[in-house]
Amino acid sequence: MTRIDRIIEKMTAEQKIAQMLMPAFRYYRDEKGLFCGVTEMRPDMKRMFEKYCFAGTMLFAQNADDTESTVRLTSAIRRANASVPGRPGLFIAADQEGGSVTRLGHGTQTPGNMALGAANDEKITFQAARILARELSAVGINYDAAPVLDVNNDPRNPVIGVRSFADDPEDAARLGVSFMKGIMSEGVISTLKHFPGHGDTATDSHTGLPCVDKTLEELSSFELIPFARCITSGAEAVMTAHIQYPRVENKTYRSVMTGKDIFLPATLSKTIITDVLRKKLGFSGVVVTDSMGMDAISKHFDPIDAAEMAINAGVDILLMPSLLSTPKEMDDFCEYIKKVASLLESGRIKSETVDAALHRILALKEAHGLLEPATYDKDAEDAAVKKALDIVGSAENHAAEMKIAEKALVLIKNDGALPIKDEADVLVVPYYESAVKSAEYAVRTLTDEGKLKKDAAVRVAALENADAKQLCALAAKCRHLVVISALYRLSGLSPDDPLNKKADALIAAAKASGADVTVICAQLPYDAARFSTADAVIAAWGARGMSEDPRNAANGAASYGPNIPAAVRAALDPEASFSGTLPVDIPVIEDGAFSKKVLYPRRSGVIMKNGKSGK
Repeated sequence: MTRIDRIIEKMTAEQKIAQMLMPAFRYYRDEKGLFCGVTEMRPDMKRMFEKYCFAGTMLFAQNADDTESTVRLTSAIRRANASVPGRPGLFIAADQEGGSVTRLGHGTQTPGNMALGAANDEKITFQAARILARELSAVGINYDAAPVLDVNNDPRNPVIGVRSFADDPEDAARLGVSFMKGIMSEGVISTLKHFPGHGDTATDSHTGLPCVDKTLEELSSFELIPFARCITSGAEAVMTAHIQYPRVENKTYRSVMTGKDIFLPATLSKTIITDVLRKKLGFSGVVVTDSMGMDAISKHFDPIDAAEMAINAGVDILLMPSLLSTPKEMDDFCEYIKKVASLLESGRIKSETVDAALHRILALKEAHGLLEPATYDKDAEDAAVKKALDIVGSAENHAAEMKIAEKALVLIKNDGALPIKDEADVLVVPYYESAVKSAEYAVRTLTDEGKLKKDAAVRVAALENADAKQLCALAAKCRHLVVISALYRLSGLSPDDPLNKKADALIAAAKASGADVTVICAQLPYDAARFSTADAVIAAWGARGMSEDPRNAANGAASYGPNIPAAVRAALDPEASFSGTLPVDIPVIEDGAFSKKVLYPRRSGVIMKNGKSGK
């Protein structure tokens, strides 16, 4: 009998179920009923970790705003878990994907997956992932819910977008393997998501129940390719998608919300989890659900039924089955555990299925030194804080992420506007106020480096709260206009959108006066098709701004996006370089929607080195 067998043999039904759960303590409600982020161990939260030995816990930005407090929180979680001798340690997890989905408040963001797809370099991808994992490890997080392997072949996708490496499965597979290995190189667990693929849907499973009408053969030739490649390369964990695939799994359930029959989503499908993921793809590691609190599950399925189906389908860990922000919600969660355990005792959940899941969970914990709970004494915790403050958001990591962001820029179009001919009278106009400091930071660093003259007239003003007439008057007098758009969803393409109207008027005023116009597509690249009159178009892959100049921050800058500063620097630098190529096709826009015609094809882009175009 192995050590893991002995641990499982001693477990009660409730202990077994608890070891298959990964709750989150993201918020608590104050005396006014308002949600507040949990940044330190709270008494009711401590009691939960002392009562149950969970698989782990998931942390969010609300838990990790400050580096020191995050180290102390993860230490407190470990101590509470270790209060009962002999318990296994915990997976302490976060969605640190890079780009738009990052959790450490003072961490290095890196440019995101689609930026890495544009750079198209496996070494750079590995480097970006390693930075993220090293910072996670420094604050006590040992499990990263990344990389995203969804192939973003539907530009309407409202939830994946720039979180995807590409719209080509081979590119997503190649870069996904590099990202996964980068995370694992720092001893952090990597999780592939969202199986079997969330890229070809126009519905967000956070707010609805998507459906993909593809056969298994079609999925195998496209969506499954990145997962299969990572699995053969040593993947440790996979996260499921709450998506219906009726041509793969046709079993139904009567929705508690609509009263109509719906197809079982992948998370609850034995066909998809056991037959496809485990048998067809040969995955023997840990399978974790996406959050069971997302609308795709919580609005349509009774929570106990959902747990029963997920476990019997072959899932090992149920992620965030309940909201835990009040003592009552925690009491309700205890009842949830009892009810699911009763299904195990009655045989509705098969004991051999649960024991197999526990073997996989504990084997992964054993591989990462977690079969015995690790805890810090006060001196060790203080030392961990000091080390984390040196690593998280370090100047070295930020310099590396800026270089990656620069290599990821794609010059989609250039009709002679770049390199900039005359830096005098430049107007930089981001759509949103949040990007103003990012643009100003780019201008200041270029000036400090001598790439812009100190007397250069570069103005920065956001469209969001600006007077359109005043901005148009400025645009009519400038020599070069730089507009920073930010497309997040299909509705943002509408010419009737207030910010789009302002931007179009601004561009028209600049063009009428003979100025050159450069547009930076800061988030999704698909709005490049809107700006047909622009002289140059740059794709930057991330619109997150900055709250302060990082060089002036007293205690380390808050996490910020490198994408906009890198793009503005390139737009204004007379010796700019562009080496990225599009990782996705950009379709023609017709009547405010994407057509099937391709305007800018995948792997196109104007290559430029030191201000000179190349091949």
